[in-house]
Amino acid sequence: MSSESTKTSNMITLEKLKAELTQDIKIDPTKLAEELLRNSYLYSKWANYLADVRTQLSRADVELKRVTANRLNFYTGRSTSEVCDYVYQTSTELKMVIAADEMVIRAEVKYQIYDNMITLILKAMDAIKGRGFDIKAAMEQRQFEQGK
Repeated sequence: MSSESTKTSNMITLEKLKAELTQDIKIDPTKLAEELLRNSYLYSKWANYLADVRTQLSRADVELKRVTANRLNFYTGRSTSEVCDYVYQTSTELKMVIAADEMVIRAEVKYQIYDNMITLILKAMDAIKGRGFDIKAAMEQRQFEQGK
């Protein structure tokens, strides 16, 4: 298996992130001290995800710009490989055609997915911070109940 196909098979997806967050946010009330220590690991893990997905978002942004430029060249007759048979009269018309182009739409969807993943990761990191306060509050409540 090539390194490129290995990267593709290990790619983070929005669904995987959602499922992982559901597991990571759980607190075992019988192991509060361990859960508190686990928070640093979880925060670091999600920070790494954030860095990886931001890199993917940057690549998707470059790809979107490249595809849009290529399709503009196609529709305006400036492409060397293929040219559109129809000549568009106005820039508004051209903008609408490019926005509806299947290649451009695919690149935009890819960009939006990575953007949504970043939003989820940032929310996950906030939840992990909040998880630490929840654990601390549960530990204090337990001490209070024990009369300490």
